[in-house]
Amino acid sequence: LEPAVAHAAYKASWERLMVGVQDVAWPLPEGHAYTKDALGDVLLYGVQGPADIKARLREELMRWHPDKFSARLGYHLDAAATPTITQRVKEVSQALTALMTGNAPGTQS
Repeated sequence: LEPAVAHAAYKASWERLMVGVQDVAWPLPEGHAYTKDALGDVLLYGVQGPADIKARLREELMRWHPDKFSARLGYHLDAAATPTITQRVKEVSQALTALMTGNAPGTQS
């Protein structure tokens, strides 16, 4: 292993990395609206009890919060896909927020 060569290859790989719409692990298939009900059905599948629901929603909110998503992947987003990705992330985040504010099954309003 030649460290200089490995380092250069490593840096080049990160610089080439571009994330498009199809590369994001969206919670719903293409063409489905990000409603709180649809998102809740998928992301809360198998979760039991209010404490588990809350924990799962917090985990997903951290993943899909627009600022956090942008901080993690923003530099690597394909410029042409950025507006679409940003809008979808916002839709996911808003549906998750609706679930978290007491509209999820097993939570109180």
